[in-house]
Amino acid sequence: MIQYACSVETISLPQSLPAAVLAEFGRAFHDPYEAPICVGANIVLVALGWWLLPASITTWLFGYHGAHALPLTMLSWMIADVPATNVIGGDARRMSVALSDRSTLLTLLVAKAIVLWLLTAPLPTLWFPPSAWCVSFRFTNGASRATATGCLATQQCSSGQ
Repeated sequence: MIQYACSVETISLPQSLPAAVLAEFGRAFHDPYEAPICVGANIVLVALGWWLLPASITTWLFGYHGAHALPLTMLSWMIADVPATNVIGGDARRMSVALSDRSTLLTLLVAKAIVLWLLTAPLPTLWFPPSAWCVSFRFTNGASRATATGCLATQQCSSGQ
């Protein structure tokens, strides 16, 4: 007869959102550093591709090259990467315990989203030059077209048809 020794580990889950966010920050900045490595690797990959690849490849790979395209491209690559989208897989032990309690599961998922947002959003937000804070929208209504420009940082807005 073969007997296996196993240890039972008690996993404590945070009961509030602030505690969950602090716990998730602690988890993010300890081994294996999954979220910071994911964010940093995507910054490096996009920057290298943006500046070092030939124009024909960057046009195909990134598509848009406006004043705010590089920070938004970096943000989208950081958020769309597998470690960022597979929020349960990297923390399977805690999340499997939380699966039985809906409110705790949602608290942990929101905490993971907050931490990912805080790791990714500040860099592209600070990277925007003031001239790129104006966002253009194009509306098509049948044959008539109207273009409206809304400025995020200033009161200078224009619209035309």
